[in-house]
Amino acid sequence: MHGDDGDAVALETAHSVAQHFKSHIEALLIRHDPQILAGDGLVIPSDYLVEMGNRWQNMAERVRKVYEETVTRLGIQKAEIDAGGAALGCPTASWRELSGQEAEVVGHQSRVFDLTIVARPDDPARDLWRVTAEAVLFDGGRPVLVTPQAPRAELGRKVLVAWNGSTETAQCVAMAMPWLTTADEVLVLAVKGGMVPGPSAEELARHLARNGVAAGARTLDEGDRSVAEVIIAEAHAMGADLIVKGAYTQSRFRQMIFGGVTNDLLHRSPLPVLFAH
Repeated sequence: MHGDDGDAVALETAHSVAQHFKSHIEALLIRHDPQILAGDGLVIPSDYLVEMGNRWQNMAERVRKVYEETVTRLGIQKAEIDAGGAALGCPTASWRELSGQEAEVVGHQSRVFDLTIVARPDDPARDLWRVTAEAVLFDGGRPVLVTPQAPRAELGRKVLVAWNGSTETAQCVAMAMPWLTTADEVLVLAVKGGMVPGPSAEELARHLARNGVAAGARTLDEGDRSVAEVIIAEAHAMGADLIVKGAYTQSRFRQMIFGGVTNDLLHRSPLPVLFAH
């Protein structure tokens, strides 16, 4: 949480996940302490430090208020993240504040959580959400769920797996197995223009069947559409509430310059997307 309109959305999405798995939510606020640059003849006015401290305190209080109001509205029980909270058998939540750079701290903390949820803002000029999501993928090694500004009441009932045959997507499918094994419907979709050398959609569907997931498989030609457009269209057609996608089969730099499926889904998917690298 970082003091914008995505905070409540992230909490509502986390609640949907917690309902699905009877799990715990930790709402995390990162305080950005003022950076002091030391040097000969350099004086930092004390008023500046006081002002910055007050500014962050006010922001933290606003975010904490959003947390309290949202948890109360959704009826989430407050509990510590321990065995006692898990024994309650219902969604629980707790609050935590840490200091540092958000992407770095969240990337490190994500290593001891099953999932990190990041809300994508409507304003395309703001990119902290993306930096944070990428820190989870590359520094945390854990999956991240990126949700748009329209939270969904349910998640994981109908799941589209955006398969491209890659190592990254295979890793994502493995991390998504708790979702896939509890879904009502799973479709493995391969788009010819987005495939790399590797198993087909049908082969992945057979693998999932051996693990108790009755998944359909479909391979399509993108025609004059982008791969991401085909994925989104097929997700809408099946009524999906979640897309599963391996992140950055191509490098981040290449996707930033030339575009790519991960980049397109990150910024444009109207549905929550579960990414892993």
